[in-house]
Amino acid sequence: VIWTNQSNEPLYWWVPAQNFEIVRRGYEELRPATKSERQVSPPRFTSEVEKDVWVPMRDGIRLMADVYRPNSPGRFPVILQRTCYDRSEFGTADGEFFAQRGYVYVTQHVRGRGGSEGEFHVAQGEAIDGYDTVAWCGTQPWSNGKVGMVGASYNGFCVWMAAKTRPRWLKTMISVVPMPGS
Repeated sequence: VIWTNQSNEPLYWWVPAQNFEIVRRGYEELRPATKSERQVSPPRFTSEVEKDVWVPMRDGIRLMADVYRPNSPGRFPVILQRTCYDRSEFGTADGEFFAQRGYVYVTQHVRGRGGSEGEFHVAQGEAIDGYDTVAWCGTQPWSNGKVGMVGASYNGFCVWMAAKTRPRWLKTMISVVPMPGS
């Protein structure tokens, strides 16, 4: 099911067989009420975001991230997504959603992309930078030391590259259609 406006721009896309949907901000009323939506936990917190946070890598390069947190004292599990795409594409909706439900959500540009320092070379350095970022997430004052990584396509590849370094803070991973070579 795809709903578009008069200019044929997609406003809502739903694939029922896969329980997958995308909705453009401001058009949420197009979503069908489904049983699975009623099972989603309700928000318990307000969220706060810190944009353009520098995350140091072992070689001195700094990678830029946005950090969405519950606006409440405490230590929370972290969901990390590393991306070569536009990090705000993942952060704004996902970050607020997870922060409101008791998670810290970190979305980070990989080396050489979106404000991060260094040069971008496809598939190079993602294991080491992934390890360093997971370690950073796991040791922040707002973290309970448990990090999960998520991502699709290149982001999913980043999940596998970090996982192969076996960072002790990485507790779960959700990698969807990672690029070949993972």
